[in-house]
Amino acid sequence: MRRETCSCLCDAEDPSGTALRLEVSKAEELAAVLSEALCNEPHFRYVIPDEPTRLHFLGGYFGSAIRASQLNGEIYTTPRVDGGALWIGAGRGLPLASVMTMSPSEALERCINLVAHLDEVHQQLVQGLHLYLLALGVKPSRQNENVEGILLEPLLARADSDDLPCYLETFNDKHLPFYERHGFRIAGSGKIPGGGPDFWAMIRRPSQ
Repeated sequence: MRRETCSCLCDAEDPSGTALRLEVSKAEELAAVLSEALCNEPHFRYVIPDEPTRLHFLGGYFGSAIRASQLNGEIYTTPRVDGGALWIGAGRGLPLASVMTMSPSEALERCINLVAHLDEVHQQLVQGLHLYLLALGVKPSRQNENVEGILLEPLLARADSDDLPCYLETFNDKHLPFYERHGFRIAGSGKIPGGGPDFWAMIRRPSQ
């Protein structure tokens, strides 16, 4: 199987400058990286307020999300597994509900509330074939836009060549400028009912 890579303009000796498809043997390592990187994101804090419980849950959640993305899309990481971008391919089912319902029983109601609202907004805002960015995160020590941008590049280029839009949700307004620099625009926003976090839904139209 061909190992697809994408190199960007950066120090040639810096392995974070290359995005490549995730190897199956690296899945557990990436799950741990994403758990640490995204543990304090508002939607995860809403579903599971207790941090130790949340961190334990996220290991299994991202393990399932990685398997779902491997089956239904693509995952890009760096040679040192500094982070990852989990994508769901065009025409594939949304796995968020199935993986999020692994939540502890005391968090299940909040989880169902979150997933149901996001799914409704998703279906309203984008119909037809599109790519869905399920998760993007990098190690805290490498949290800079260069690594995250490198991880996004392969599928954004594919989306342009295949004339496909891309869709994502973010729960942190600090992430908006980064995504906007990569062509995403806010298509909708709101607050998860029942005391949930604010969210922004973003769409990137293919470049001509």
